[in-house]
Amino acid sequence: MFLTSNANPVGLKRRIAYAFVLLISCMAIVSALAVKNAFEYAETTLTGEYLSDINDALIQVLNEGGAIRMPLTMKVYCDNPDSGMEPVPERYRSLAEGYSEVAEPPAVFAFRSQWQGHALVVVRDQESFEKTEQKMWLFSAITVIAVVFFCNTFGNRVVSPHHAPGRASFGGCS
Repeated sequence: MFLTSNANPVGLKRRIAYAFVLLISCMAIVSALAVKNAFEYAETTLTGEYLSDINDALIQVLNEGGAIRMPLTMKVYCDNPDSGMEPVPERYRSLAEGYSEVAEPPAVFAFRSQWQGHALVVVRDQESFEKTEQKMWLFSAITVIAVVFFCNTFGNRVVSPHHAPGRASFGGCS
């Protein structure tokens, strides 16, 4: 049997403390991974929808013969030589239709579509987004390490032999 009348109470306390440390550490890691997945999903969904909306508005402006005004963080390329736009660079030629993320520097979000039978690619710089994502990951890693350290310290304090059984000690007061 796991527990007997001869069981060492300090050994049991230590196993409980280790189980506590393990449980809380696993919860911290799972929470960090959940935040990562939520962040990635939001990035893909929201950025893809945003670029799709920009692309639709751009095609409408192009069809009406209007002037294209894009934010400094965005560029538009078109393979139609009569469009007056820069041709699609080689690194974007193999992108699939729709939203893509190009991770190689310089990192960009891209949306590829067709306009008058030619490739139209809208790209948005993602360097600032990547910096924010890296800060979020650094914070998550520090949080997980801090939780593991705190749980380990707390668990060791609970099972330390200098505390008499049944007596609590808080800040030096018994």
